Amino acid sequence: PFTIDPIRGEVKVARQLDRETTSGYTLTVLASDNGVPARSSSATVNIDVSDVNDNPPLFSPANYSLIVQVRREGGMEGRKERAGGRKVVKVV
Repeated sequence: PFTIDPIRGEVKVARQLDRETTSGYTLTVLASDNGVPARSSSATVNIDVSDVNDNPPLFSPANYSLIVQVRREGGMEGRKERAGGRKVVKVV
């Protein structure tokens, strides 16, 4: 998913990346010259993909039933529900 400019050495994204699919990449970059004898060197480039909030939370099932207990101190207790897209909704 990356290209490297052979003259300037700039690493560019060749296509859209999705953090939910792949969170990071490791590239081994080899640079060489045209000298005699030719010299070269390599480096490892780690690329971490940051996430954007591109997926709304999805509830499955769409309806929930919840029993709320009132504590003596006046607070309420609830339970955690799991939503799609690895988002957790906490009912307190």
